Amino acid sequence: MPALSIVMPVLDEAGFIAPILAALVPLRAQGAELIVVDGGSPDGTPARCQGRADAVLGAPRGQR
Repeated sequence: MPALSIVMPVLDEAGFIAPILAALVPLRAQGAELIVVDGGSPDGTPARCQGRADAVLGAPRGQR
């Protein structure tokens, strides 16, 4: 069981997500778990997260 779980909600972040996930690599190396939850991005955000997070999940988009 990880000592720390980071849950990152995202929506339409394909152009920005790679450097953000790269910044979290040191925490993952220390045992933190990274879970990305996408709210239905049509721009390919979930695909860019694959292999850079421990889990990439989908969820309904929230209300504004």
